Amino acid sequence: MLNSIFWEECASIIQMTEPLVQVLRIVDSDDGPVMRYLYEAIHSVDEEMLRRFQKNRTKVQPFLDIINNR
Repeated sequence: MLNSIFWEECASIIQMTEPLVQVLRIVDSDDGPVMRYLYEAIHSVDEEMLRRFQKNRTKVQPFLDIINNR
């Protein structure tokens, strides 16, 4: 039982961080100025996280608050 809870939480963490990693890839690229894409990418991260966790918004809300405050 404990093992299945652990893996479910790991899957949730991956689902939550995957959109953020995509933004980091944009920022880390050498393609030139990326600031104009950054705000749009962060906005899409918000939407994607809400879409993925629409049944459990309380789980993702603290992370969205951190992103929006930064």
